[in-house]
Amino acid sequence: MNARGGSGTESAPDGPGRDLADLAADLADRLGEGSAPDLEALAREHPEQAERLLALLPTIALMVDMEDTPGGVATPDVVGARALGEFRLVRELGRGGMGVVYEAEDAALGRRVAVKVLPPAAAIDALRLRRFQLEARALASLSHAHIVPIYSVGCDRGVPYFAMRLVEGRSLAEVVRERRDAPGPGGLPVHVEAAALVLPVAEALAHAHGLGILHRDVKPANLLVDADGHPWITDFGMARLQGESDLTRTGDLIGTLRYMAPEQALGRGEGVDGRSDVYALGATLYELLTLRPAFDDDDRQALLRRILSEGPSRPRSIDATIPADLETLVLKAMAREPADRYASASELADDLRRFLASEPIRARPPGRLARLRRWASRPERVREAGAALVSLGLLTGGIGILFYLAHLLGIVRPQRPDDLVHDLAVAFFAFDAPPIACGALILAGRRIGLWLGLVTSMHFLAWLLVALAGWDVLDYGGLHEDKATEAPLVLLILLLVAHALARTVIGLAAGPRRGVAAPGVGGGA
Repeated sequence: MNARGGSGTESAPDGPGRDLADLAADLADRLGEGSAPDLEALAREHPEQAERLLALLPTIALMVDMEDTPGGVATPDVVGARALGEFRLVRELGRGGMGVVYEAEDAALGRRVAVKVLPPAAAIDALRLRRFQLEARALASLSHAHIVPIYSVGCDRGVPYFAMRLVEGRSLAEVVRERRDAPGPGGLPVHVEAAALVLPVAEALAHAHGLGILHRDVKPANLLVDADGHPWITDFGMARLQGESDLTRTGDLIGTLRYMAPEQALGRGEGVDGRSDVYALGATLYELLTLRPAFDDDDRQALLRRILSEGPSRPRSIDATIPADLETLVLKAMAREPADRYASASELADDLRRFLASEPIRARPPGRLARLRRWASRPERVREAGAALVSLGLLTGGIGILFYLAHLLGIVRPQRPDDLVHDLAVAFFAFDAPPIACGALILAGRRIGLWLGLVTSMHFLAWLLVALAGWDVLDYGGLHEDKATEAPLVLLILLLVAHALARTVIGLAAGPRRGVAAPGVGGGA
């Protein structure tokens, strides 16, 4: 057993300065393995931590005992020994990076509840403790029919916890998995049901956003459906509250990458607002409709690159029975640019309501001009500009090499052979090498290459127009004195230059390339 879970925190070296969280985690590991810890040796080696660690020992033993019970179910004879505050823990329901959730019994009121507990090793981490407290505050601030309500907050034997409504049902992730494993008839009724499930979630998010609370981890696993088909938003462990300092550092990923909006996936915190939750809910609806994630890459870096640079495949390309309006709605919610999405969760809810009432939705598929604009703004356009410039330099340079080889083989006979070599060298350094250098800069991620490529292409184009007008720029030892034979070659090169110039302009319009170096790992894939 590893009490540190998925925190990814490495243990500090042994010694007096060891962190209390590491000592608590090691103690939990030893208890989980069935060995009794040497408390006297622990007190000798770590006197500054001994008192707090001994105070935590009963709670650590409780958590280990709960984990080691087969199936996470407490047997009747030990339920009483597993009391936490006024609650008796019954069984583990689930666990994640932000805590463990148990089914429990409220002894005073005689009702079953869900109790979320921050394990001792995590409770010592100030950042995780603050997140846990913020989650409790967020839930306490919200009162909505589709947000799991909080009942009480407490701390027992050094373990923070809060109790909330116990939702008996399953998550949307389980719903998707069951439908994928045992597909039913499908078709319109299933798609309408998916929209009907997501509508109240959108309304609940609008309520949270109106109170200045962002969820930041909307996904199928965090949306529960009870036995009556009533959806609930749960797990506000990653939430951000208005007026509170953000607990994330630049580069940290907060949430689950597969459902993150691009601005959230960048890990910078800038631009993350209610539209980021709208995106995640759109990705959830996408999965409910198609029974597959919008982005299904297993490799984290590939997944991040796709989220930042691509849109999802059209849902109707996966399942043609999905209504066109529902597809339009999903793609608008998942637009890569926040300005192209629904401005708020309430706008998304309004369109879902219209769809369910068989009324025209307000979202419209992007027109040709909008599609062209989106195509031109994609980061791939920058790489394509670099490739076009490199190709231009290699092709025109290759033409020069072919002329020189033809001269050596006697296939072409310039009037002034020495001038041919001179002019070919001048052409290479003046016209062929610069596009190659600019393209290499662009492909290396240097934006200055685009501006230099623009100047280089326009310079090349100007000289070609001069040559077409009849003025000799370079006559290659007299090879081009016959203008009728020169014109087709110049026109061919002109087309190549015009293509590279157009690609460079589009690359500039695409904006700066978004970095895809992996931010700090703070969320799942």
